[in-house]
Amino acid sequence: MKRTIRTSLLLFFFFGRAVRRGLLVLAVSALLGASIAAASPITVTVASTDVSKSIPNASLTGVSSVLTAPALIISDINLILTNVEHTSVPDLHIELWSPVGTRTVLIRAFTEPGGGGILVHLFTPDNFTNTVLDDLAPMNLRDGTHPYTGSFNINHASVVANPLSQFNGQNSLGTWTLFIQDLAAKDRGSLNAWSLQITGEPIRPPGNVPEPATLLLLGSGLGALALRHGGMKT
Repeated sequence: MKRTIRTSLLLFFFFGRAVRRGLLVLAVSALLGASIAAASPITVTVASTDVSKSIPNASLTGVSSVLTAPALIISDINLILTNVEHTSVPDLHIELWSPVGTRTVLIRAFTEPGGGGILVHLFTPDNFTNTVLDDLAPMNLRDGTHPYTGSFNINHASVVANPLSQFNGQNSLGTWTLFIQDLAAKDRGSLNAWSLQITGEPIRPPGNVPEPATLLLLGSGLGALALRHGGMKT
């Protein structure tokens, strides 16, 4: 309570001086600008250290690799396959699992029921090298050339539309898992490096969030000051 009163008094002092100088609009704009800036999204890139790992050939077991992300309310997320060595990437089934338990299939193998995944019928392209899977990318992965360096969307009938958007609105804090299966025989590979690029609003500690009482007092004070200022002009 003492902190609320102290904060309110400081705010009243600032806005009172601004009003006396005919700067009410500027003062209110400054407050709103500060609030918007505090909520502005940021982008972070987190690389996994849980590598390198062999991908079991022709096996449902697959391989899992994890990383830990900071706390953001996700508005956009991209998966970066920095280095996946494999002699036939259409063999691969790739999923991303969030800390809250959402599991999203990003790419299906060409051998899966329903006609196969996005790279079906391509002649054994090898490797993903600095491949960014991004729902907003203009080029589709199928239209790329191996080792698929660059940014690609992965929209395809075999997966949900804009599959990475399934994570939007979630808290990114915690352990993310990349899960890869090789669902065809002969060709082999390994997961050597990957990362996540996350855009979102930082989750501020409770001490950094204005208390309701402070906002109420500030709003009441601003209204009174505005009326007083308007009366002084008439």
